[in-house]
Amino acid sequence: MSIIELQKRVGTVPDGFWGPKSIAACQRHLLALFPKVNPWPSYADRIKFYGHPGNVEMLRIGLPAALFLYGDTSNPVTSVGVHLKCAESLARVFADIHERGLWGLIRSYDGCFNNKNINGTKTKSNHAWAAAVDLNHATNREFSPWPTHSNMAIELMECFAREAWVSAGAFWGRDAMHFEAVKPTN
Repeated sequence: MSIIELQKRVGTVPDGFWGPKSIAACQRHLLALFPKVNPWPSYADRIKFYGHPGNVEMLRIGLPAALFLYGDTSNPVTSVGVHLKCAESLARVFADIHERGLWGLIRSYDGCFNNKNINGTKTKSNHAWAAAVDLNHATNREFSPWPTHSNMAIELMECFAREAWVSAGAFWGRDAMHFEAVKPTN
């Protein structure tokens, strides 16, 4: 999708320049899709809500169709381990993606649980709680700006938004591969 098409979709002036007005419009667009009551914790309340990082209760959820680990078609993924408190929600996200005919937009499954810090910080990533998932890493790398240098489909972001999962691409302007079950900070 071109920048102009994306700007039209999120309700801002379609001028082809992705700047502060487009970013704000995209965030408003996605937030409007969030449920009225956001079930996820703020960053400050993650331990209280999810427990201690790295030591989480996980549940495996079945996927409506196979995804491929790191895009390797010889390594299909048919279930994902996710924090117990996020499991039903993430299952609904994947069901929504599948039901809307968007499954083909997911080129790779790149992980959920990983007891790690946010790159370059001492702060735990939501992956440490199995409350984040990465998709399409090869074309949506950590520091690549979205949507100018990354290509995460807004349609996928919308499916996650309907379950109040934050899209890093839309809310941080980078790391478009990353979606997390936490309240947005802005």
